[in-house]
Amino acid sequence: GIAMAANKVLLIDDHPLYAQAIAEVLKTLIHNCDFIFATSLEQAQSLIQSHSIDLIFLDQNLSDGKGSFFINTIKTLSPKSLIVLMSGEKSLALVSDILSAGAAGFLSKDATKKDIELCINTIFSGGIYLSKTLVLELRNFKKKARVKLSDKQSNILLFISEGYTNPEIAEALSLPLNTVKNVVAQLMALFD
Repeated sequence: GIAMAANKVLLIDDHPLYAQAIAEVLKTLIHNCDFIFATSLEQAQSLIQSHSIDLIFLDQNLSDGKGSFFINTIKTLSPKSLIVLMSGEKSLALVSDILSAGAAGFLSKDATKKDIELCINTIFSGGIYLSKTLVLELRNFKKKARVKLSDKQSNILLFISEGYTNPEIAEALSLPLNTVKNVVAQLMALFD
């Protein structure tokens, strides 16, 4: 288990059983942690406004909207919350969107207990967690695409696959943020 100073966890999922299962796993990883559940974005928003929440597991497809569009709202209301998006859809464009919105992780819906543990360890130590399948997909893509990518594109792709955010990539490569955003958009277009 990881000792965490803070221990409020919000699970936003419209399948209560799935949220419960994630909570059971988290209980074994985080000491004395307090779970709050929401089944919609609207309900989640009022909980975020009334509690100080440390960790949020957010489902992508909710009855009243997409989890990925809600990340900006969470970050505005509660900048310190760590956010992990859960989705069955493993699109790189989605991952790029949520990372630039400030999410700390992406967990595929078929995640194992081990994956969740790795995710928690990674984000609590300040890293960005991407599910294994996604990292593999990025690496495969890089192999396939090596011929077609410019140096700038391959450098940026490498950073994305390591979980860096657009602003961090811009700083690391001394490029304007807009350039990085444009290249990320080009790369994502290649994935579709």
